[in-house]
Amino acid sequence: MKKRIAIVLIILITILAIVTIGIYIGNKDVRKWIDKNIMKKEIEEQNLPTLEIDSNDDIGIHAYGKYIAIVQDNKLKIYNDKADKVNEINMQITNALFCNKGNYLLIADKDGQNLYLIYNETLQWKKTLEGNITKIEVNESGAVGVSISGTTYKSVIIMYDITGTECFRRYLSTNTATDLSISGNNKYLSFVEISTSGTLISSMVKTIQIDKVEKQPEESMVNQFEFEQNELVMKIKYSGENLIALTDIAVYNLKDNEKQELYKIENETNFVDINLNNSFYYLKEEATSLLNSKYNLAIVNVNNKKSSAYEGNNSVKNIYCSEKTIGINLGNEIQFINTSGWLVKEILYVKNIKNIVIGNSVAGIIYKDRVDIVKI
Repeated sequence: MKKRIAIVLIILITILAIVTIGIYIGNKDVRKWIDKNIMKKEIEEQNLPTLEIDSNDDIGIHAYGKYIAIVQDNKLKIYNDKADKVNEINMQITNALFCNKGNYLLIADKDGQNLYLIYNETLQWKKTLEGNITKIEVNESGAVGVSISGTTYKSVIIMYDITGTECFRRYLSTNTATDLSISGNNKYLSFVEISTSGTLISSMVKTIQIDKVEKQPEESMVNQFEFEQNELVMKIKYSGENLIALTDIAVYNLKDNEKQELYKIENETNFVDINLNNSFYYLKEEATSLLNSKYNLAIVNVNNKKSSAYEGNNSVKNIYCSEKTIGINLGNEIQFINTSGWLVKEILYVKNIKNIVIGNSVAGIIYKDRVDIVKI
């Protein structure tokens, strides 16, 4: 008898859970109520941990992994999601340039010579380079790519392994390298090469197979993708085995010597970015009345081309993203959305935001004199 009652209870609980999930997914009003009252996703800004900062313009702030990093006065200070300082590292940085992947944080002195690799809260290695650092890249394995100007070459591309040992250099005599990406398996380094020698801008994406550089250097350049004249490649990023390129008119998948268009940027597209793991997003906004508007956020998986959607009834001021999370600034509130299109956190009653930085499990809302920390 007890066993039969237990089975009935399990069946009833399962049915209730399925119905609740179905209503949560299908009814926006119910979902908003559950997010606010049960899952406690809505937070007022005065309830967040806060870091006081100087209002000087020379401060650099970044989020990575579960940490907030602040660079100022030649010091890197690392904080956790409770606003506790966990480490402080001396470094020579005037204008901080950041790049992160997973728990790795790469910091350079933009247009300077100094480069630092951090893992979690620990300095792994540092270098002083010849030339001016213009672009940096780190992957989830700790491999590092750097683009340098200010030498006898237009650009020099350098790759380092996780220990800081130099793997190779690539010299560009006439063109400029504007972006870099390293595959997660450390097999490829790709870079954007821009030519402005003629009347029209010419963009190319080239791929180096790293294990061929030393033994078969003449065969190490394994791919080259060219784009239409005056189509500017702004960013590239490896998502698994896919190399995704964002230009001023489209998003492409560069794979197997083919350039596949994933999304054509339309006039109605307000924001688009590829800085997500295995996905990219685009956001469109439309007016619903003279004073009101709504937005539609689409998050597209580059592997299966499936799209997740999130909708809101506000005008979007700005949008930010990291590997797993998108932050939408609506002026008086901030919504953090994951790559499945679900609300993670909503911060209410915010104003006068300067910037938002997002890591894997923490975000920083930057004001003139403070940083509010959000655990996501």
